[in-house]
Amino acid sequence: MSLSIHQFQYSWKSWMTGNFIFIISGWLIGFCLTGIDTLSRVTFSSHIDPLPLFIMPMVFGGITLLFVLGEVIRLIMQELANEYQLWVVLGANQHQLALLIAVQMGLTAFLSSWVGYSLSMLSIKPL
Repeated sequence: MSLSIHQFQYSWKSWMTGNFIFIISGWLIGFCLTGIDTLSRVTFSSHIDPLPLFIMPMVFGGITLLFVLGEVIRLIMQELANEYQLWVVLGANQHQLALLIAVQMGLTAFLSSWVGYSLSMLSIKPL
């Protein structure tokens, strides 16, 4: 675990290239779910239901973000492939290498999604 954090400190610039996508996904999910939760507590007297304004972007944006996020992660893996090959040469097995990558990806996703969630809370208040 500590080696994963040291490796992350070394290669943080590469992982931060995917930072924008994680922030956008955190914002989209936080914004839409907060909007859905808020609107579900309000009763509307007319036949107009504003819930699709939040449901549609979350569904279609979420699907699109999954594809984009997968490609960004794949590009980061290709960029760091030489470093991971060095870990294999030094004696790391597949499970240790997978743990190394998972910790780095988890750190990036955790930090970025909190930024995105905080932005969603700031942007939904005026609405």
